[in-house]
Amino acid sequence: MVNITTVQEFDANVIASTKVVIVDFYADWCGPCRMLSPILQKAIDQFGSENVTLVKVNIDDAESLAVAHNIEGIPDIRIYKGGKVVEKIVGFRPEPEFLAIVQRHL
Repeated sequence: MVNITTVQEFDANVIASTKVVIVDFYADWCGPCRMLSPILQKAIDQFGSENVTLVKVNIDDAESLAVAHNIEGIPDIRIYKGGKVVEKIVGFRPEPEFLAIVQRHL
């Protein structure tokens, strides 16, 4: 898992990645974000860190990234492949549904 706060870190860890990247836009005070966190980690554990990377963006610490990516509600999960968004999920999803979404993009 990588925590990022700058555009440069985002570009290096997400846009330039050759792996599928799950980007979690979240806030510490967000209950659904805290509920989703272990599910995100389970995706990495299940599909392997050699295939999937988890990037977390705290919108309170990286407001400019949240604005640049038009984050309107959290949790907001973006799945990137080849530097492009291939899936956008806003709100909590149960584990089986979330894992199936990730698997679709591997």
